[in-house]
Amino acid sequence: MEDNVFSFFSEYYDSIQDPVCIFDNEGFVAYCNEAFSALTGTSQIRFLNKKTTVFNSFISIDEKAFDLTRTEEFCGFTGVSILKFETKKVLRGLGQFAIRKLALPPHENLFHLTLKDLTVEEDLVKTFRFELASRNKKIDEMNQLVEIFQKIRLLDEPSLIVNEFMNYQLSFSQFYAAAKRVNQTMSIIHGEEHNSDPAFVEVLKEVESYLSANVVSKYQTQKSSVKNGDSHYYWSVVPFKLANDNMHAIFIFDSLEQLNKFSHQSAIILSEQLNLILNNLTLKELSYTDGLTKLKNNLYFRKKIEEVCSASQNAQLILFDVDFFKKVNDTYGHPGGDAVLMFLGEKIPAVMQKVNPDFAAATIARVGGEEFAIVIPDKEQDFAQMFAEAFRAEIEASTVMFNEIAIKFTVSLGISSWTPKHSFSPEAVKLLYKAADDALYNSKRSGRNRVSVLNAA
Repeated sequence: MEDNVFSFFSEYYDSIQDPVCIFDNEGFVAYCNEAFSALTGTSQIRFLNKKTTVFNSFISIDEKAFDLTRTEEFCGFTGVSILKFETKKVLRGLGQFAIRKLALPPHENLFHLTLKDLTVEEDLVKTFRFELASRNKKIDEMNQLVEIFQKIRLLDEPSLIVNEFMNYQLSFSQFYAAAKRVNQTMSIIHGEEHNSDPAFVEVLKEVESYLSANVVSKYQTQKSSVKNGDSHYYWSVVPFKLANDNMHAIFIFDSLEQLNKFSHQSAIILSEQLNLILNNLTLKELSYTDGLTKLKNNLYFRKKIEEVCSASQNAQLILFDVDFFKKVNDTYGHPGGDAVLMFLGEKIPAVMQKVNPDFAAATIARVGGEEFAIVIPDKEQDFAQMFAEAFRAEIEASTVMFNEIAIKFTVSLGISSWTPKHSFSPEAVKLLYKAADDALYNSKRSGRNRVSVLNAA
């Protein structure tokens, strides 16, 4: 194969996460991306140096050997087919295969293989197979389960993932009510008509008390002390563990009969899968968090400000830093400087909450050593000036205690505004940031401990 074949296809497929391979009618590989190499356990170098073929890498497909004959067979398929596969690295897998013959001169004798790896979902599908078959369910219900799982997997907020999980459980088994507890807050997401039922309220209190006193590490079901007529209520708790938070999906049943209708096995399996997803999201969150101040870091802020500017008619950018911070470090040592930065990490959100009812919409980040940035969507410049001045005055009046020593310091701030006249582009956002930075230095040159405004053209 010629090098230009590899470079031609690498431009399109290197960044794709799904496995992709281009090979000839003898099975020799002209191009494969890293995902394909990782799946088959064969290096790109071995492929490209003709040390092995794609047929050797896939031991079998649907328990039959993968060879040229089968390649031609797959090319006759329309759409995408779900097939079992086996490679040197993956003993058993499940994938959506698509193979077609290229009609792209001068590469018309090459085959194009793409594979959607469904190995993660395979165990989930297999676990449900016996249960669904015993209920005379059709095979498309298993495919639907995979689709639901994939949908949940793509959500990017932990609370939404728990909510989606509960909605699925509600559709799978009908019962009295379900509730969600996140950060000490319990809210009903189904069976709202029972909110005011005194017995139901007592069950919620019982669950709340139980969760406050016990660490729930595995799925469990309890018989409630609260009576429902001649029987009792029952409730089930599914825990979701994060690095620094706990969530629980709570299902409440008004009888033992309804409890028995609930799919406990699906709750256990899905919650285990979702716990992995939630913890991956937590790792992602940590990658965007400044370890000292617990605010967002510069990497996150640079992405967020572009997102805000692309979606908002108005947005305010505030940059500030600590006046004479080097002197603080020289006088009290770096631990003293860190104490000042940690104090700011707590004080900025506190002042923002005090002056802005929608404070959660603002993004606050530490973008440098003693430099901080705040972007506030959907607010006018008057609000930014009001907040900046309130924050400046609060810091001037504050004291940071370090080793029984009172540290006094001030901050200088610069403001720039994003308005409807701005046409979004990365360059325009850079100009907005530069204007706020120039305004900050105007505050420095004018004597520090003040607020300046300078808007981008």
